[in-house]
Amino acid sequence: MATIRVEPCSEEYIRRLAPNLNQADLRELWTMERRDPVTSMLSAWERGNETWALLSDDTVITIYGIIDASLVSTTGRPWNFSCIDVGKFAKTFIKHSVAVERKWQDEYSFLTNYVDSRHTKACRWIKWLGYTLDNPELVGPDKVPFFRFWKRGYLTWPQV
Repeated sequence: MATIRVEPCSEEYIRRLAPNLNQADLRELWTMERRDPVTSMLSAWERGNETWALLSDDTVITIYGIIDASLVSTTGRPWNFSCIDVGKFAKTFIKHSVAVERKWQDEYSFLTNYVDSRHTKACRWIKWLGYTLDNPELVGPDKVPFFRFWKRGYLTWPQV
């Protein structure tokens, strides 16, 4: 039986995931940034204040994290990149993503980012997690429709 574990994300995990990245994530990264997947994922990892890898034995199922929108805001920008075979780990992935979302909602007042409108599985998952998807905006040099997704967190500013 496979051993499922969560570990801090590392450059090694990013490099192991890159050749097995699902096509929709690969297309989204290219559309948004015009960089190879390793460079894009390393950038997210380096800017993230919290980054993790979900593993099954030696398989990197997904890497994910959250980036603070600024030093003084309580807005977080969650991100996630998954392997081709993420569907084989659907129950584990979903259970884990719910726990992570609850944690982030406790730590941030607002969660937001963008998703490629063609990435239908990610859009369904994001909606299932309780996010609102706004009307699409044209993004990148090819002007591809991306949805801004968002939801309110539970963190509030102290009352003065």
